[in-house]
Amino acid sequence: MTIYEQLKEAAHLANVIEASECGYIALDAKSIRYLDDQLAVMIDRIRAAQNEKLSGAATPESGETQ
Repeated sequence: MTIYEQLKEAAHLANVIEASECGYIALDAKSIRYLDDQLAVMIDRIRAAQNEKLSGAATPESGETQ
């Protein structure tokens, strides 16, 4: 899954959390807390993947110079 796709999924989850906190979706506080925790895990994974991508871009893989 690409970073972009992961961000879309995280945004969707954030929208569900927001809707539940506003009362548009009926979830109890425990369920909302669980979703908040899941979102935090997703954000950490996305951040790690992005850092890995950036660190890989800064290091030449083949050692060739132009």
